[in-house]
Amino acid sequence: MSCRPTNSGRVTLARTVTTSSTSAAGTLIIGDTAANALYARRLVANGVVSPINMVTEARDYTTDPELPSQRFAVDHTKTILKYLIREQVQLLHSSDETGLNNRTGNPRPELAIDYYVGAGILGDFVSAYIIPRAGPWFYQSSNAHLVRFFNDSTIQRNLNAQERVINTFLKTTWGIRGTNSLVVEGPCILDTHYEFLTYADTRTEDDDFISRQLFLQQYNTAIVAPNVNISTEVYDMKFTRNSTTTPDTWNFTSSKLSLTNVRVKWETNPFTYIRLATNGGINPRPILLPTFYRARIAIPLKNDPVTMTVESSSSSSSMSGGCGCGGSSSITSTVIAGVDLTNITPGPDMVTTYQAFSLYDFNNTGNSAVCWLGQCYTTTEDLSDVNPGGLFSSPGYTFLIVEALCLKNKRTLSYSTTQQAAQFFYNSSAIEDGYLDQFGNIVADIYQAYTGLTTTNTTLIGVNEICDSKGQCSDISAITDYVTRESPMSTVIQLATVLYGYNVFGGVF
Repeated sequence: MSCRPTNSGRVTLARTVTTSSTSAAGTLIIGDTAANALYARRLVANGVVSPINMVTEARDYTTDPELPSQRFAVDHTKTILKYLIREQVQLLHSSDETGLNNRTGNPRPELAIDYYVGAGILGDFVSAYIIPRAGPWFYQSSNAHLVRFFNDSTIQRNLNAQERVINTFLKTTWGIRGTNSLVVEGPCILDTHYEFLTYADTRTEDDDFISRQLFLQQYNTAIVAPNVNISTEVYDMKFTRNSTTTPDTWNFTSSKLSLTNVRVKWETNPFTYIRLATNGGINPRPILLPTFYRARIAIPLKNDPVTMTVESSSSSSSMSGGCGCGGSSSITSTVIAGVDLTNITPGPDMVTTYQAFSLYDFNNTGNSAVCWLGQCYTTTEDLSDVNPGGLFSSPGYTFLIVEALCLKNKRTLSYSTTQQAAQFFYNSSAIEDGYLDQFGNIVADIYQAYTGLTTTNTTLIGVNEICDSKGQCSDISAITDYVTRESPMSTVIQLATVLYGYNVFGGVF
């Protein structure tokens, strides 16, 4: 019998399909995301009476009674592909780059991967593999409405005892300050949790009645407006620009509806946008996207505390909350590393510990500008894996997962109609190797915080051959500079991008 943690407590999924009627003029909102519904709700609240057309490629699952459950990702691991869209992505070298890896002397491999994103109304939040959390990823110039949005859309929770140890170690090692705010001036680590959860009964804050924050209430408020129309399972979208109008409007045709003279608003992820826009005849400009890195390491549940001396090398005033503009310095401190994870009750999404942080460029510690946006967490099963067989840790171990966006290593994203795939282009080997090494150092620090043990970025980045008892082998690395599933962290940052103009993804696409 399998010992897979999510094999128990499964339920049968209900499936509901909704479609919409054809309408003309007004606004066309495209995307399988919560931002689609939230933007429609904003238009309705602002008194817009012209037609508002919400269009998605997939089904509408919003009447499924299971969706609000905090255990949704755990209970639906074997059926999660129903709630996902597969985008084909190629990672390629630029024409003027050899792709030679400076570390190994071997060519950096070009890859073709399947990248899965949420499908249908509210799809990105519905399909999130852990409950999305927000971190200190937003700078002071952000739209003031963004702060209110996060405060209204999340529940704040305190760190547990193990998280406080990890938090202190990383704060000291990286020389960054702690914060309770999501909007920050520079690199920080969050001293609390902002979880996208909501009280089922808004009249009382009762922990027995908490559901996932899917923005269902906002969606249901929007769709009852007489000028809002919804079309699901829409394919073969085509766009023709009306050159005589200012601002630009478009004529739109598809498998289900045709619209004339509409303003088009994209509320989706960059990979879906670049595919739909290119195939639809818009000829969009390439997008510069921050590179997403991910690490997964099996660590022991039992880790004995170790007292050690660490030397931080961050900007001199960052520990006290300053901007760090006065140059860099080294601070030697005594701190405890290593935490016992055996007696933590997992959350409903199987997460036992979590940290959210932002960091400077490790190669320029005197510069306080944020280079990395990150999160790390522990769990006994990696719910991002779409294989029905799952990916889970052996008894006595748990997974340490680290995810981060590098704002300085931005790759160019475009779409090839010939290949019918998004094409993501590596930068020079010096840039790629440098930031991969930095991520390796970040992971090594987090690994030490949890286990009290040291490792190196070379060990983490290296490729190892793993074989099971039946002689089946595969190459595996603890770290990748690409992912095959949209992270809830990306979902949160993209939501801020498309709704509030938070300029991480090269502008609002």
